[in-house]
Amino acid sequence: PRSGRGGGGGGGGGGDPGTGTPPTLRGPHFILRGHRESVAAVAVSTDLAVALATSPRTGSTLHCLLTGQFLRAVPELRGELCALSPEGTAIAWERRGHVLRVATLNGDVVRAASLADHLPPLATKPIVSSDGRFAVLGTESAAAGDAKPAGVALLEVPELRVAHVWELPGGAGVSSMTLTGD
Repeated sequence: PRSGRGGGGGGGGGGDPGTGTPPTLRGPHFILRGHRESVAAVAVSTDLAVALATSPRTGSTLHCLLTGQFLRAVPELRGELCALSPEGTAIAWERRGHVLRVATLNGDVVRAASLADHLPPLATKPIVSSDGRFAVLGTESAAAGDAKPAGVALLEVPELRVAHVWELPGGAGVSSMTLTGD
């Protein structure tokens, strides 16, 4: 698998510093190749210059953002949602089985755990703390009569132990979320 150079570069250009015209992007910078099926989610770490792409059946691929080069495939790290920490912790959530997996950038899956007994299905991509020790997850709404708490969950990584859940009133789910550096 190789990466291809996109048409027109994309490293900026097009702007005129004398007139204040903003630079424009011209096409993709790189086309990342190596996926065996449609990609369900992509996570990017600019700190590590790595992109992680996941799919539910064939796993993940890692690419270098600086060169577009295919780094490795990680078939065991499959899912519909994924995240990367600045420290190189990769996480993928697979809807079938409600399984969360943690891997290193070397491709070693260090832990896999089913969350089916603890939380409703995830609704948002995991957000990994800057030190890679925690992940924040948003869940779907709780089903009627379901005792599992819906809302925002904090998990310890790599153990994948649910440390805390901030339940939302009425079993409401989370549609999107973000964390700041604060």
